[in-house]
Amino acid sequence: KPISNDYMKKRVNYEINYYKPDYIMIDISNNIYDRSGHKLDDILHNYSKYDLSLILSDITNGYYLYKINY
Repeated sequence: KPISNDYMKKRVNYEINYYKPDYIMIDISNNIYDRSGHKLDDILHNYSKYDLSLILSDITNGYYLYKINY
């Protein structure tokens, strides 16, 4: 079950401000954990205050690489 949006938005904001990453990798595959309830649009909503550019995607396996444009 996906974690609540409020918690995740705060965590995303904290971690981006703390680590200042250039890229984020979103993994919604089922290779290690069951993430069948996770939707890419819901996850990206947690990053809505950031300007993201999709760099690479593997839709079949559920991997997405985004660049954060500061």
